[in-house]
Amino acid sequence: MRKCRTWHEVLIEQLADSTEAIGYLDVSLEEYQVGGDLPFFLKGIRNVVEAQGGVNDVAERIAMDPGMLSKILSNEKVLHLNTLVVVLRALGCRLSIQPLKDDENATIDSEPAAEAESTKFATILTALGCRLSIVPLETERPCTEMRDVDAPVGATESAATAMELATYNQ
Repeated sequence: MRKCRTWHEVLIEQLADSTEAIGYLDVSLEEYQVGGDLPFFLKGIRNVVEAQGGVNDVAERIAMDPGMLSKILSNEKVLHLNTLVVVLRALGCRLSIQPLKDDENATIDSEPAAEAESTKFATILTALGCRLSIVPLETERPCTEMRDVDAPVGATESAATAMELATYNQ
């Protein structure tokens, strides 16, 4: 008898491919930017982390305690941009600002005051005619990147998330 797999198992298998994972994260990010759906975005990140080796493996890549990474990804708070950048880098991708597509609305529907804070950055970008997108890491880094070249890999990223980690410990 053939064993049936769950949708989640099929999804995780597909997200093991970095191209699929980046496309999936980009759609998740777009849902957050347009509709303010933070739980959907965080679930997207959790799914890709699971597919790309799990919390322990990704936490090791960014020199973070696995328990802390798990806590950050399961929280309903908006991720700080620094933390998001570090996690995405460990997954082989980065944030990019892209122009809005022709069919994308140049405004975001008004939202209740409680939700407005979570989409403030997205609203500003939309007003400027652009949006965040997730793209593959490039092999060469631009020379304008602000990183201490003498710091070991992961040191800058770990320091960048220190303040946010303190917030999650409270």
